[in-house]
Amino acid sequence: MFRVTPDPSFSTAASGHRLVRRAASTPAGSWLLARVAHRLDGAVLRATRGRRTLTSLVAGLPVVVLGTTGARTGRPRRTVLVAVPTPDGLAVLASAYGSTRHPGWFHNLRAHPAATATVDGVEHRVTAEVLTGPRREQVWRRAVALYPGWRSYAARTGGRQIPVVLLHPGTR
Repeated sequence: MFRVTPDPSFSTAASGHRLVRRAASTPAGSWLLARVAHRLDGAVLRATRGRRTLTSLVAGLPVVVLGTTGARTGRPRRTVLVAVPTPDGLAVLASAYGSTRHPGWFHNLRAHPAATATVDGVEHRVTAEVLTGPRREQVWRRAVALYPGWRSYAARTGGRQIPVVLLHPGTR
């Protein structure tokens, strides 16, 4: 099973972490993060030997480096995402900061559900499952308790439902 940094809910997070999470959920914050977060997270990942990202440090959120196989290219891809710990594994949300389109990593997982999840510098093999119905709603509620910004992103998607993807440990 995955070991992640404790997942403080928004209400119990440090005040500085709550401030960063609020700023990230605004349209301006989302726009900025969509353009620079991956570069900054990558630099911090290299400096900490894969154990931390800028997101995990300044927002206090658990993160996963998701390794997928490109849906069209077949090439390996890596994406830093906020992780939602669940009893069954880790969940990630395909919010794309509230974009009207799904992020590339989501298309990759639908084409190739076998992936890797690196947590605190340890890589795990995982299998992705797109959740639906009550299971999706249960994890969605848990995710919004961790980072309420997902609610703001959902309001900006133009009607697109944000997919919730469970990363099961191991391959299936």
